[in-house]
Amino acid sequence: MTQRGYQGPANSGVNEEGVLRAFIALEATPSVLVCARAGLESARSIPGAPERGWSDPETMHITLKFLGDIPGARVPDVAAAIGPIARPARVIPI
Repeated sequence: MTQRGYQGPANSGVNEEGVLRAFIALEATPSVLVCARAGLESARSIPGAPERGWSDPETMHITLKFLGDIPGARVPDVAAAIGPIARPARVIPI
């Protein structure tokens, strides 16, 4: 769940066990993603840097609260509860 909220069953992130590992997070702005990509490219080019295990900049975020594992059937309820505080969110310069 992000500030965009619950996306429905097809995009809910519920795994095969019917559980969503959920958190409340701030999404990165496009300019932050550009900087993150540049930083990762630079770090990956360091001799001896691992070839695998790097995060995809497109999925980077700042976790505000980890909610844990939520049963898929509860995802719409949790999203509805979070929605009122997430919708008015504004860009926070970092």
